[in-house]
Amino acid sequence: MKTREKLIAEARSLFVRKGVENTTMLDIAAASEKGRRTIYTYFRSKKEIYNAVLEQESEMMVAQLKEICESDAAPIQKLADFMRLNLAQAHDEASSVANVKSLFKFDLRRMHRVRRMVYEKTRIILDSIIAEGVASGDFRSERCMLLRSFIMRCLNGVAFAALDADGTEDIGRIHDDFVRFVITDVAASASLAVYGGGEEEARKNIISR
Repeated sequence: MKTREKLIAEARSLFVRKGVENTTMLDIAAASEKGRRTIYTYFRSKKEIYNAVLEQESEMMVAQLKEICESDAAPIQKLADFMRLNLAQAHDEASSVANVKSLFKFDLRRMHRVRRMVYEKTRIILDSIIAEGVASGDFRSERCMLLRSFIMRCLNGVAFAALDADGTEDIGRIHDDFVRFVITDVAASASLAVYGGGEEEARKNIISR
């Protein structure tokens, strides 16, 4: 692993474990087994490292979504996988960082810019999946474009709703319910036949994959 990538990886691990505000440049240097001079060669401040972590994770997320879009799976499975990955990523962001408030305050404007970039790229990928599903007859065309905006706006909301105060909520069930709701609305009945066992069982099979 190259020095810059190692510094970013160790910084992310420390941010998750200690929180952004409680992590120092010396902490990152020590965890990376690099000297202080080395870390300042690549990053002038903790803020720059934080931005690099944010951008790297966003790029990885978009790359994974592109893999789903370009896979050989049926459009209905791609849509389910697309939503599932978005939900998992949003939930990880909300739950893995010990001090979420400090993370959001650290560089809010930068985070908004990155989020907007990811949103636009994610929307393009979703549009591609929808267009493929409509063209193949897997999706009901009259429902898809109405649901596109709904899907994009609700993904993060559903993920954060899973973070209930007492931790008793079944996060997996919340995610599955949302995916099932969307699939039920947009999928043409014929497109579910390949999963066998009738429409309801087919939808359950898609959710569980």
